[in-house]
Amino acid sequence: MGAPVIAHLPADEPHDLQRTAQALTSANTIAAIEVGLPYQAAPRDVVQWLRAVQEGCVLPVLVKLPLNQAEELATVATDAGADALVIGAPPLASAIAESELMAMAICMARPCTA
Repeated sequence: MGAPVIAHLPADEPHDLQRTAQALTSANTIAAIEVGLPYQAAPRDVVQWLRAVQEGCVLPVLVKLPLNQAEELATVATDAGADALVIGAPPLASAIAESELMAMAICMARPCTA
């Protein structure tokens, strides 16, 4: 394949994430792993999920942040060693107030300090 391939893993049990990351690493066709966080991810869970994937592979690990917690979890993910952050879309069939969406966009427009 001519383009790098990034495997997306939805956040799950840490042991399962670690095993899957190991399997993907051994395939030698994956350039990075993206861990998709659920809509209401808890910071302590983010750290556990990220560490599990990191222990399972040496590939770069991207963390897909839920839009509603992007600012809060960005710091948690980078402190836990994320190589890159991906801002996710709001969950399907959800209604976010326009003012809330605007506030999130403004927060995300600030320069990264990491």
